[in-house]
Amino acid sequence: MTGDDHEHDRAQLERMAFFSDAVFAIAMTLLVVEVKLPHIARMEDGLLARALLSLVPSYIGFLVSFLVLARFWASHHLTLGRCARPARRWCGPICSCC
Repeated sequence: MTGDDHEHDRAQLERMAFFSDAVFAIAMTLLVVEVKLPHIARMEDGLLARALLSLVPSYIGFLVSFLVLARFWASHHLTLGRCARPARRWCGPICSCC
C-alpha cells in the first residue's frame, strides 16, 4: 500500500464519518421539530402548568429518542475509530511504506 493509497483510504473514511454525522444531525433536528408547545387561551399559571403536564409523555418520548440516537452516534464514532487503527497496525509489518 503506497502513501497515496493510505491517504485516499483515510479521506474516504473521513467522508463517511462526515456524511454519517450529517445524517444523525438531521435525524436529531427532526425530533426537535416535532416538540410542540401547549396551546392555551389565556396565560395563567394553573392553565400553563396543566397544559405542560399533559405533554410530559411526548417530552419523555422525545428525550428517550434523542438519547438513543446520541448513543448510536457515539458508538458509530467508536467503530470508525477502531476501523482506522487496525489497518495501519496490520499493514506496518508487511510493507515498509505504511
